[in-house]
Amino acid sequence: MSDQILSSLSLEQKRQNLRHQRRSKVWQALGRFLVVSGLATGLAWGMTSPYWTITKAGQVEIEGTELMSPESIRAWLKLSYPLSLWELPTHQLREKLAAIPAIADVKIERQLLPPKVIVSIQERKPVARWRSHQQQGFLDASGTIIPKNYYGRTLPKTQLPSLEVLGYDRQYQQQWQKIYPLVDNLSIKVTAIDWRNPSNLVLKTELGQVYLGFYKDRLPEKLTALVQSRQLSSKIPLARILYIDLSNPDAPTVQLKPQPAPIVAKVTATGRD
Repeated sequence: MSDQILSSLSLEQKRQNLRHQRRSKVWQALGRFLVVSGLATGLAWGMTSPYWTITKAGQVEIEGTELMSPESIRAWLKLSYPLSLWELPTHQLREKLAAIPAIADVKIERQLLPPKVIVSIQERKPVARWRSHQQQGFLDASGTIIPKNYYGRTLPKTQLPSLEVLGYDRQYQQQWQKIYPLVDNLSIKVTAIDWRNPSNLVLKTELGQVYLGFYKDRLPEKLTALVQSRQLSSKIPLARILYIDLSNPDAPTVQLKPQPAPIVAKVTATGRD
């Protein structure tokens, strides 16, 4: 009899525990629902709240520009105001700016307090002035062509590269990445690289014009021979050098300008009356 009573009590206790567990799960589910609903409501309010809205260009802060103007960056973004800070397509805007030749890298961040957009720009540094097929612009060390209109203004003389490159095309980019460091570190001043005839790369240097031949052939050796040619200035007046031919660095040659013919003064004798 006592065993039956104990069994009944134990069964009832289990039923109560199960009912308690069910109620707990219901309350937990309700709590989670309320939390998620609250977050969703708060997010929806935040996205539509006027406080998180960009209403003017001044709330788009441009950092890191020296050669380009902040106004040109804002113009390329083409943002329409007012614009919710949360609806700003930062990934698409970054891709749009990164496609501009004058920009090496870009980061776009949202700031909540006060609400604004921060655009951080890393510009490409021009290392040479570029001219080809009536187009003008600049080159950076990687060989990227930067049309001059991307700067929107004339660069100050202090920021203009002294090196000029003629006839360069994007197909030479990999070779430029090898040539430029070599030329930049030469002890002889190079003011121009003429790529208009790929079979004969021409340098304009303090010694005069230098013919290097095919631009892919033994370039380091040719530039070493150029440095060794500095001693020419002690043997030949530089004004007499037409060009230095280093197309074969093992046998450099120097072409001199023709000597002007001596001027002979004709003296006419006059008699006396």
